[in-house]
Amino acid sequence: MNPTAPAPAPGVADRLAALCLTWRGRLPATLAPSDTVRAGLLVDLALAGRLTSTETSIELDSTPTGSPAADALLAAMDADPDRPLDDWLDERAIGLEQVVAALLESGQWRVTRSGPLRRRSLAPADPPPGWDGRDGGDWTVHLREPAELSPADAAVAALAVTGGLLGPARETGHADEPAAVPAAVLDRTGAARWLCAAAVEHLAWSRQRDRLQSAHLYVSDTVGPG
Repeated sequence: MNPTAPAPAPGVADRLAALCLTWRGRLPATLAPSDTVRAGLLVDLALAGRLTSTETSIELDSTPTGSPAADALLAAMDADPDRPLDDWLDERAIGLEQVVAALLESGQWRVTRSGPLRRRSLAPADPPPGWDGRDGGDWTVHLREPAELSPADAAVAALAVTGGLLGPARETGHADEPAAVPAAVLDRTGAARWLCAAAVEHLAWSRQRDRLQSAHLYVSDTVGPG
């Protein structure tokens, strides 16, 4: 990284990645946060004009954006244009890990060692005031008062709440029913509304699937023969 070059503004996926961090600065072991970050990458591409929706298809502009993870996803989509959007939302080859690697490479995130075992912790290199790695502020405000949100802010709020990175699910650690995202919040995402709405629907469905699977495993463990 050129030390004199200004750091690029964090994208939607970058900001979602920060919300994935635990209070110890660790990344989660579950797959759901990576799914949310991947949705953020797709929204970043839509906000950058690389993905646009028409009446019959999704149009793709393969011009790189400068974001390594987003560009990797863009190149993969360009190489497989017939693959449906839901498949890309589930594409496990590109997600949280790739976004974090790019943030570390660019110097936007830093690594520290803490505790007696000197375990690795991650944090933004220049965190905003009040950032403590554990929460994203009053998430309910983003849903109640969307009028002042930028398209990127609205996308972060919608995806983070639906993906469990903000709100009750983050506090409890359970795959609870996500809060409904008001249409007014989605409307604030502008040209990316179509993709953000699709991502919210997909993430909500994934959360419901995870809850049902967890309930099934619980019943299987507690109810047995005899």
